[in-house]
Amino acid sequence: MLTFGRGSHAFEKFGHNALLVSHGGKHLVYNFGTFDDRSPSLLGDFLRGRVQYWVSVSTLELTLAGYGSLGRSVLSQTLRLSQVEAEGLDYELSTLVKPGKSNYRYHFYKNNCSTRVRDILDFHLHGALKNELQKRKAPFTYRDHALRLTGDSPLIYTALLVVQGKGVDQEIDQWDELFLPDKLQYALSQLSRKGPDGSLAPLVVEETVLLESERRLPPSTPSSRGGLYLSFGLILGGVFAGLGRLGACAHRCRQFFLWGTSSVLFLLGLLGAVLVFLSFVAAHDVARHNANLGSLPFFLLFSPLAPAMALLGKNHQMALGVLKWLLVAALSTLTIAFTLAELFSHQVTLPINLFLVALYAGMLVGVLSLVKSMDST
Repeated sequence: MLTFGRGSHAFEKFGHNALLVSHGGKHLVYNFGTFDDRSPSLLGDFLRGRVQYWVSVSTLELTLAGYGSLGRSVLSQTLRLSQVEAEGLDYELSTLVKPGKSNYRYHFYKNNCSTRVRDILDFHLHGALKNELQKRKAPFTYRDHALRLTGDSPLIYTALLVVQGKGVDQEIDQWDELFLPDKLQYALSQLSRKGPDGSLAPLVVEETVLLESERRLPPSTPSSRGGLYLSFGLILGGVFAGLGRLGACAHRCRQFFLWGTSSVLFLLGLLGAVLVFLSFVAAHDVARHNANLGSLPFFLLFSPLAPAMALLGKNHQMALGVLKWLLVAALSTLTIAFTLAELFSHQVTLPINLFLVALYAGMLVGVLSLVKSMDST
């Protein structure tokens, strides 16, 4: 088995693996992580949870050249298989690359390049890997691993916090954990099996580093960034609160506050609408039962009504009233959703909710400041 280190792009953060079959002077690499990144329907397929991957085959020379150009490491593990097992594996792999046999619907955690390699190897090892690892609880959840490996990419990290529902926060076993290539590599290195004479011998005969990389290793544990999200929310919320106070004596600040607040709320409502689509329409089971639906309510899409009313010459107090009740409603649904998540689903929502509470509260302070100043005049 070949294990490839992490890369720079989002889909390379988790590493990769493949199976190398060597016989008759040929070295063929079977890659279960092939997809068409130039497909015009890729984004739509991804949003609907219908991205198609397939098995491709290449030579070892071309594989090493490709990954070497990306600065990624490659580790080879030679496995102790009987002749019958090796021939069976070779036949299955050669069959999988035939037309109509290689395609599969990708799932980030349960049907990816690593789980495909895991399942095939376990089948030819007569269930030895699964029987051993299903008995052991994994120290981290799916979300823990995803956040641990994307900590150096703030946008991806935040997206994984927001989009994924409670399902990725449930306990998993070490078999499930093998969706990560490096976990599969380690599991194989720890497995032993009986030889022809009945004695135990390591499954991995030899480990060879084919390519080295200077990339830093990811952290071994996920980091909590609640304080960072709260700080950012306080800063942004403070800006809106300050604009609301300035708007009491400056017409331009008042207009900027109305448009700025409604624009941000509209974007948050749009994100909430996307979550509704992912949760109830798309085939993304990882996005279902998502408490962030309450933290990012889609009714915030109505926030542009406020500046529109002001622009049409309507009473500014009515426009501010729209924003006030939208913010009060958003804080209410956030509180309910967070409480339910903590009590029942145990979904990790604290970092995002700390940011949103500070932001919504700052905006509400700004709105109330403007309302108060207009009442006094």
